[in-house]
Amino acid sequence: MNPDHLATQPLDDVDVHVLDTIADILRAGDPVPAGLVDEVKFALTMQALHAEVAELQALGVDTAAARSAEYSHTQTLTFGAEALSVMITLSPLDDDTVRIDGWVTGHDGTVSIELRAGTRTLGATTDADGRFIIDPAPRGLVRFVFTPEGEVRPVITPTVEI
Repeated sequence: MNPDHLATQPLDDVDVHVLDTIADILRAGDPVPAGLVDEVKFALTMQALHAEVAELQALGVDTAAARSAEYSHTQTLTFGAEALSVMITLSPLDDDTVRIDGWVTGHDGTVSIELRAGTRTLGATTDADGRFIIDPAPRGLVRFVFTPEGEVRPVITPTVEI
């Protein structure tokens, strides 16, 4: 059989099966590193937005509450950027969700907030005091995007697990 002839033929079911088998072997032997896809998406988003990246400044856990028999595990995250600062408190609702209470400082106007969790995006807006709530929010790896009103660049946080 002429190899050039085979190259011009469409794929059939056998070809598709062979390619699927090769793909399964490669995925099993050399899987995509955890978080790589999210990091690539983040890099592309950053490039497209020309956004400022917030730095994670502190991570705290309420250890006094953790010692009691019945407690509400609360975690606090603080992000800082040139344009604004954000403090976020996480309160678990159940195994899959948390309530997020946040405060934005350093900007006098309204700030729009997006919580990006995988393919989901949840939104909120600050009130006059810079406060916002996202309830419920899914647990897992998330990233926040803060967009102040006016001619200020958006601020994006690194990926964190909530």
